[in-house]
Amino acid sequence: MISYTSSFISEYYTSLETKTLDVQLLECLNSILETINNDISLNSIDNDNDFRFKKTKLKGKSNDNYYQQSYNNVNVSRSNSNSNNNSRSNSIKKKEETRTKIELVKSTIKSILNKLAPSNYAKLEQELITMYIELLTNCIESNNNEDINYIDDYIITYICYNNVSYSTIYCDILFSIFNVYYNKNYKLETATLYNLLQKYYNEFLDFDTIIKYNNSTICDEFVINKNNDKYKCFIIFIINLYKHINISLCDPLNREKQEFYSNFFINHNSMKSTLSHFTEFFIKNLELENNKVYCETIQEFLLIFCSELFKISKVIKLAHHDTNILCNLHGSLKSALLNNAKYPSFTNKIKFKLMNICDKYDELVKK
Repeated sequence: MISYTSSFISEYYTSLETKTLDVQLLECLNSILETINNDISLNSIDNDNDFRFKKTKLKGKSNDNYYQQSYNNVNVSRSNSNSNNNSRSNSIKKKEETRTKIELVKSTIKSILNKLAPSNYAKLEQELITMYIELLTNCIESNNNEDINYIDDYIITYICYNNVSYSTIYCDILFSIFNVYYNKNYKLETATLYNLLQKYYNEFLDFDTIIKYNNSTICDEFVINKNNDKYKCFIIFIINLYKHINISLCDPLNREKQEFYSNFFINHNSMKSTLSHFTEFFIKNLELENNKVYCETIQEFLLIFCSELFKISKVIKLAHHDTNILCNLHGSLKSALLNNAKYPSFTNKIKFKLMNICDKYDELVKK
């Protein structure tokens, strides 16, 4: 059994007036006191001769001040606690409402992208931009970029790699968002959307890791085709983006917007460099032994590059540039055709498709 010294008991008793009990314990004690005080049967003394009971009750009164003080402290504590809890509750509720609103905006933007088509573009584009501005404003005011970064990542991934048929309107959406930053006098480089696009573009330039082919029975052909379709879609999107940039830079009525897009990383020089790099990559693989399947896969990407650039040849000319971007490509492919005997992985399929590209280029030059 635990034993306590008289000095310990005396010190503890003396300190009772300054001690604060646990709130739950005090509430329990107060509840008991209220029950006792309100129950007449417990407070009436039927036997006047029960001096012993009276004496005990009188002795108990010496602690009434302590219990009253404790009771008051509890009420104050409970009042403060309720006040703090209400304040905390309101704060949490406000945060939850804000969070729910942001989640709704993010969900709506994703839903609009999924429903977007040429037939409903005008209506949904405005709705998406309104939602985007609301989200951007909220993030700026709260100094928290987490939500806008999340939605930027979703948008850029969705429009870069999905649905070739809608590539043009996806570019329109992207430029509408860029215009939000232009209207707010922000630099393009501050937009996560822009930086993500540049990141994906730089990743694409590593053609060896991007373009896959089935080089064994172990490879999953479906996964390979899905990967290659993704990046074929990206090529079309990038060239449509290149078209948009050139149009913006050729607008004589808006010098400020020209300046805004003047340092865009996709421009005439970068496109020329990309095509040159890709052509070198193609020819390097033609020089390898037993590489015919991969070379034919690479050529599929080359065909997309050429066909999409041929579509916007007029736009390139409007940009006051010569056609070197196409001329250099044509010269490299023509040389590969003429010297095909020195390329171990050159096939008839590659030959006829390169001839088709060169013929289309010749028709384009005559116009």
